[in-house]
Amino acid sequence: MKRILVNILTVLLFSTAFSSPVIVQAVVVSGLYEAEVPVSNQSASSRKKNMAAVLRVVLIKLTGDRYVPSRNGVTELLFDADQYVQQFEYRTREKAGGQQLYLWARFNSASLNKVLREAAIPAWGRERPSTLVWLAVSDASGRRFSGLSDDSGYVEKMEVQAKNRGIVLVHPLFDLEDTGQLQVSDIWGRFQDPVLAASRRYNANVVLTGRLEAISPELWEAHWVAYVDENAFTWVTQGNLAETVIIEGVDGLADTLAERYGQAGTYTQSGELEILVNDITDYNQYAKVLNYLESLNSVTRVEVKEVDQDSVIYLLTTQADASVISRAVGLGQTLEQISSSSYRLVQ
Repeated sequence: MKRILVNILTVLLFSTAFSSPVIVQAVVVSGLYEAEVPVSNQSASSRKKNMAAVLRVVLIKLTGDRYVPSRNGVTELLFDADQYVQQFEYRTREKAGGQQLYLWARFNSASLNKVLREAAIPAWGRERPSTLVWLAVSDASGRRFSGLSDDSGYVEKMEVQAKNRGIVLVHPLFDLEDTGQLQVSDIWGRFQDPVLAASRRYNANVVLTGRLEAISPELWEAHWVAYVDENAFTWVTQGNLAETVIIEGVDGLADTLAERYGQAGTYTQSGELEILVNDITDYNQYAKVLNYLESLNSVTRVEVKEVDQDSVIYLLTTQADASVISRAVGLGQTLEQISSSSYRLVQ
């Protein structure tokens, strides 16, 4: 199977179509410590290998790094996957041509987090950006938008891979308002303004456009653009199956988001980071900020360094740098950034 994934980063300033900031809330992703994989049988002899495959999916979801299974310190973890299982079961679901058996498992979160910390592998937090998807397709049926109701199942395949990568997709309604603002030709021509204008109503953190095309009977190609903050990231995927091209497209999105909002691919020892939080005037607010900072996955410890009349300096022990903390906090609704190292409590 031919498989080509080209990552090309292009930085573009947003046009006035998206110049007014939209306050959005990040999505709290559930099920990060559980996953399932298709299996052929329920034998005890194959369970160890299959359990390692389930854990591979979980580790990729947790870190945002699809190459994490090959990192130092992870190989042993996969070999002993059974030791970290909290619960597992076999499930059967209908699939084209018959039934498919799956092995589902949930792993102990405290144990996995401890192993990742000891290996200096940062985890991506549960608060993650939501992504609005506009997928346009060109095949034997012509050019069209593809949504959840499309018989092709392209968007459903995107959903499955997004779940495997721990990211959340939002899908357009394709009602009169959408079709009045955005045409398939806008996606094909990579016209940024109508895409962002039509996307504003959905309040998603990220907008993704995909242009999927059958180049020949044996070659599919997709061009992807992800609008993130004030940047546009582009990549191309190719393969002999549309499903392969779509799955790799979602992988490209997850890689981009994890690198920007998490710390995927960055492996450092813990360091200390000071942040000043203003507008804290009582104990409840003090505790709220403390608990919030402790909930950030890249933060392993939070101490109070200094307390003033209406502000507190917190000392964070973290594997992330200031920019990663800033982007993680920006996804939530607890703190608002004022400068590189100071924030205010959102009342």
